[in-house]
Amino acid sequence: MIAKLSASKLRKRLVIVGNGLATGRLLDELCARNTLGKFEVFVFGEETSGCYNRVQLSRVLSGAAPSEIMLKDADWYAHHGIVFHAGARVLRLDLAERRVIGSRGVVQPFDALVLATGSRAVVPTLPGLHNDDRLLDGAFVFRTLDDCEAILGSVVPDQPAVVLGGGLLGLEAAKGLADLGMRVTVLERSSGPMSRQLDLAGQTVLSQHLQRLGIGCVGGVGVQSVYGTERVEGVRLTDGSDVACKLLVMACGIQPRTELARSAGLPVKKALLVNEWLSVEGTPHVHGIGECVEIDGELFGTVAPIWAQAEVLADVLSEVARERGYHPTSTYTKLKVAGIDVASFGDTGENFAGELVTVTEPNRGLYVRLRIDQERLVGAQLVGDSRLAARLLQYHDQRIPVPEHRLDLLASEAAVLEDGCASREVCNCHHVSEEAIVGVIGRGALDLASVALATRAGTGCGSCHSAVSSLIRQHAPQPKATAA
Repeated sequence: MIAKLSASKLRKRLVIVGNGLATGRLLDELCARNTLGKFEVFVFGEETSGCYNRVQLSRVLSGAAPSEIMLKDADWYAHHGIVFHAGARVLRLDLAERRVIGSRGVVQPFDALVLATGSRAVVPTLPGLHNDDRLLDGAFVFRTLDDCEAILGSVVPDQPAVVLGGGLLGLEAAKGLADLGMRVTVLERSSGPMSRQLDLAGQTVLSQHLQRLGIGCVGGVGVQSVYGTERVEGVRLTDGSDVACKLLVMACGIQPRTELARSAGLPVKKALLVNEWLSVEGTPHVHGIGECVEIDGELFGTVAPIWAQAEVLADVLSEVARERGYHPTSTYTKLKVAGIDVASFGDTGENFAGELVTVTEPNRGLYVRLRIDQERLVGAQLVGDSRLAARLLQYHDQRIPVPEHRLDLLASEAAVLEDGCASREVCNCHHVSEEAIVGVIGRGALDLASVALATRAGTGCGSCHSAVSSLIRQHAPQPKATAA
């Protein structure tokens, strides 16, 4: 007699280590392909919360409830039949036996393994920063919900705070602290804020915006040491000057988490090496995604490339044929940095030899610089108003010839686009068009949460929230007037 196999025995066991944005997006992509049910899925997350939008942590620092940035809570996993090991740390990968060994005695076999371990905050090596084996009281990194809670517990209004790092997370932390009444100074080793996305002129305009928000930004400085006995009292700079502070937040960059991969004998350079199919060469049942992987020498720290990786990996796991895998493309950044619009893509270097078109409006704090070569837009930066970014990106990506009159590129949104340009894209993280958003508004999605649920708009970097809100105000059905 041949016994029938249970449905669970026919399903492959998919284990995902890590529960950040990359995992959340991968699960969404598997759902979209109606293949999630073909797996027994096990997700290990070190944090006790569900999957949340780390990009929007500053909202929590500014007073929002953690639930407002939560993407998948425990009920979501249960509803989709996923075993969620919350607060469980994976201790070791046993690739020979195809199993994961976790804390609390958890041993989970797998048929397919996805490493989505993300990154950890870089803690600089500074004299005085540590008290024994822990950070000096008043010093924090800014990376998790727990970090937000700890920082909030040390906020003292009208007292000085220092943020190390002028990238996105650093400026978002600075904005949150300023909103809470602290006097904030951002210290950045490079020339100025958002130096990877902006040239010197753009950094200057952004610094002016920050100054109006009560945030000082000092570029080109290094920190020599931290001083204070029981708690932070200030930092000493490499020029010998001191900056006093009662709170020190470090947002000095991130480092891929590769310890599990390395100890298991998987190939690691700066991060876990995977191919265009997000698989480890020679070990096709092991995959990687997000900030912990390296492809063709590139690392990934923004949502757009991770979203693209999730699409490829979902197809691979679902055994959907596709002609090509993931290949790094030109970096596109569109963000709200401390509430200020910033966008950049393509060539943004200082040594560009082609045609430059620069527009500044000091009263509005607007800065736009376009880079044109052989009648094609090869790069752009915008500070203060990024509404044109999506349309300019279409010129760049589709290699559409630029208009003879260059300023026509900056015409209002109502202007007719050149032939070949598509309709306006509102949410660049998820490629959601204005037409799609207006459509769901007409079908009853009358707030941000409802639009996000229907289209995903606003669930990435969050920079499109104001645009989506504006569309809701414009297109929401008006209540009918009643007769007196």
